[in-house]
Amino acid sequence: MQRTYPSDYEDVFQLLLNLVQETKREGDPSKRITAADLEGYFHRLSMGSLGEYEFMRRMAFYGHPVMRIAAMPILWTDYSQPVSPDFITIFNNEKVCVEVKNYKWDNHLDGFVVPKRSVDNCIKFKEFFQYDRACLAVKRFERWYMFDLEKIKKRNHFSNYLIDYAEMSKADLLDEPGVIFQLWSTENNQKAAARYAPIPDGFTNTGILYPEIKLDDSHDYTRLRFCNSDGKSYPRDEECEVRQYKSTQRDIIAIVYETIESNLREVYSCGYDWQAAIRMNIEDIIPSVFSIHDRMRGETSADELEGDIDTLASNGVMFKAARENCLFYLYRIATNLYNELSEQLEKDGLTFKDIMAYMEAIRSFKKKL
Repeated sequence: MQRTYPSDYEDVFQLLLNLVQETKREGDPSKRITAADLEGYFHRLSMGSLGEYEFMRRMAFYGHPVMRIAAMPILWTDYSQPVSPDFITIFNNEKVCVEVKNYKWDNHLDGFVVPKRSVDNCIKFKEFFQYDRACLAVKRFERWYMFDLEKIKKRNHFSNYLIDYAEMSKADLLDEPGVIFQLWSTENNQKAAARYAPIPDGFTNTGILYPEIKLDDSHDYTRLRFCNSDGKSYPRDEECEVRQYKSTQRDIIAIVYETIESNLREVYSCGYDWQAAIRMNIEDIIPSVFSIHDRMRGETSADELEGDIDTLASNGVMFKAARENCLFYLYRIATNLYNELSEQLEKDGLTFKDIMAYMEAIRSFKKKL
């Protein structure tokens, strides 16, 4: 189609004008809008829209019909109508209205903070239309939570509500299991992990050697070293076998490995050690079946993916279970990365506590803006 004006610049310019007007509407209309103001506002809009889009994909993945509700500005500016929630869905044969939130994980370290007006409007909507539930859906790392706003415990937090992550886990209706590697480990590793996480039911010391996972994009396969030994010493070659995985199973292994590594590296690089990460529900970084499928984007069907994950689990390579049970294996991966970072810091005469102190000072400095 031929354009009536010379370039896409006019589209961008019009978008910026709209953003300026929306930013003024949120604050002082007389204030001069800076590029930083626009960037912050656009970032919030982008995070919200991406979160809503992913929520729709997540519900569709599990077969829950969902419809987006468009909030119309004229209804609340001219008629003082409350803003509607984001979605209507049928979930477990119940009619549910859902408010969706998607924020950067380190903005909510002590629990999830949600505006009271969002909670109140969602509950009012549910009561007016006589729905069964008013829910909040929250994306955090790789996990989606969804819980009933009238049943979860909420604490007052200035003009907002603060919801503890432990409460969110208990009230979660989605209950997505995690997918993680089943790892071989020494007896000392097992004892250390058991301080932070329950040992999985039916645990046997069989699995893959995590430090020996090597992903090579030049090959269409991945090789893993699978071991079965007593755990008292590093396994000998005769106690291990090399297994080769191709196609979807190779992709699953790569996605799980890269997702957990990148999320853990981000947590550590922000100055949080393992003990702090435990308090922040660190198991949320473990991918779910949906998040693996979402990264593959149409390369395989949901049923085929589930089948491949179950095959890897039955072969002792993957572990698929409730996230708190996956924490045992996550500790092994987290310790491996923690030691790697500690060694790098030691070369410069630093400790992890030094980094945590620096990061805390930086965060305090930023809050004074």
